[in-house]
Amino acid sequence: MKIAVVCPYDLGSFGGVQSVATDLVRRLRSGGDQAILVGPGAQPDLGVDVGGSVTLPGNGSYAPIALGPGVRSRVRRAIADCDVVHVHEPMMPVTSIAALRSGRPSVATFHAAAPPWAATLYRRLEGLGRRILGDAVLTAVSPMAMAGLPWAPVTIIPNGLDVGSFRIDVPRRPGRIVMVGRDEPRKGIDVMLRALPGIRAVHPDAELHVIGSERPAMEGVVWHGRVRDREKRELLASARIYVAPHLGGESFGIVLAEAMAAGCAVVASDLAAFRAVGGDAVAYFEVSNHAALSSQVNGLLSDSGRVTEMTAAAAIRVDSFDWSVVVGRYRALYERVSSIGN
Repeated sequence: MKIAVVCPYDLGSFGGVQSVATDLVRRLRSGGDQAILVGPGAQPDLGVDVGGSVTLPGNGSYAPIALGPGVRSRVRRAIADCDVVHVHEPMMPVTSIAALRSGRPSVATFHAAAPPWAATLYRRLEGLGRRILGDAVLTAVSPMAMAGLPWAPVTIIPNGLDVGSFRIDVPRRPGRIVMVGRDEPRKGIDVMLRALPGIRAVHPDAELHVIGSERPAMEGVVWHGRVRDREKRELLASARIYVAPHLGGESFGIVLAEAMAAGCAVVASDLAAFRAVGGDAVAYFEVSNHAALSSQVNGLLSDSGRVTEMTAAAAIRVDSFDWSVVVGRYRALYERVSSIGN
């Protein structure tokens, strides 16, 4: 089966959707499928680059998408001979909408939690949404990601994760705290920085490692910026605590799943998306409450028994997100839509 995995976001930029789309192509290929990645910035060994991107603000973050005049035709050519087209973030212009409007058998996956205004717009423009989505089989990575589509049947399939690749045998640093995120307000880096003095007052050896962001040097903080996947996995596997102080706008929380797979005890903002991933295996605190964050982290740094219980529960829970499970569910949908298309 030839499958086109379509991503509207620049594949040369750091982002969760880009990572999921890229990993999915590799997993499909390893399973014997002929899979290509289609989107702005796609590498030649994986698929087709449909053009340069521009960065637009949206949902408290930034979306690097391709808007050039030739994008639509390049997308159509790239997917013309594919049996199935799997479109990520299907309502994003121009790449995703062009792929959906091609008439090829399609699966469409929603990743982002729609802000209230967007959910309202989806409902009011139901007719337009139906025309864009056509006969595509719809999926979402979580209930939060499908909240704007009450008029359409949606299958929940979580983001995939190579769980085993995060289980690395490196020394665990007792005072090491890690977080991953771009330096934008909704990722909550400033909440964590306000919490850190209260943590270090009780545990002077505590040290925060931030992956994906860079700022001037600060006492007790190591800024790693963008790192290779192997380095990220090693940092997670070396940490005792992972923190996710996000302020909102999350639909899944792949960073929690990665930290759980790596054996960290996870402390996260009390967001519905994070509870959907972490369940009872994660310690939560009130959103933006840095004092509550300090308290949760201090409690875990002082209680190795609780850390052991949490990491054991997390190891069981995260197995349901492994690519071996997720790819199997997508393949079943591909076979279904392909047979309908024929």
